[in-house]
Amino acid sequence: MLVPLLLAFLQEAEPEKASAPFGPLEVGIAADVLGLSFTEKELELMLPDVLERLREFEKLRAVPLANHVQPALLFAPLPAAMRASEREALEQPAAAGPPPERPANLEDLAYESIWTLNQLVTRKVVSCEELTRMFLARLKRLDATLHCVVTPLDERAMAQARKLDAEVAAGAAGSRGPLHGIPWVAKDLLAVKGTPT
Repeated sequence: MLVPLLLAFLQEAEPEKASAPFGPLEVGIAADVLGLSFTEKELELMLPDVLERLREFEKLRAVPLANHVQPALLFAPLPAAMRASEREALEQPAAAGPPPERPANLEDLAYESIWTLNQLVTRKVVSCEELTRMFLARLKRLDATLHCVVTPLDERAMAQARKLDAEVAAGAAGSRGPLHGIPWVAKDLLAVKGTPT
């Protein structure tokens, strides 16, 4: 939020001031507008990062983007040498055919593609709740070594999985896109209601 405010501040400033770098005072003014307060030392420490964010913001704003341009929905950094058929296989869901088989050990699905997991859920070979339970158990087991989870939300995940299973049972499988019913983990920088950020 500080960067757009600072950019607006600089654009409205006198021409000679707009070309000069701003200092902690201006960062403090922007913070006041947001209802935040910082010490002089904190503002001085913040200044280099604020200036860097401003430069990044200005670079983004310099790229012309018409309103009709749709946002990117797929990010697939594929090697240039990858054959077109391999590329299509990654970008498109599997063609209709026999459903993927259910493995004896669900943890064998841990590294399967989203499309395979999607087909398993859509065709009711595996439930969203089963996938969620498997990934939560795996996360608990591996977190003892990896320490990758700050706030596990097991109950929330299971409740959402049951809701998505109900949608699949009602014929709405895949209505939320290829991630319908696929468990995922969010970095703790995302604000989640009722959870520390």
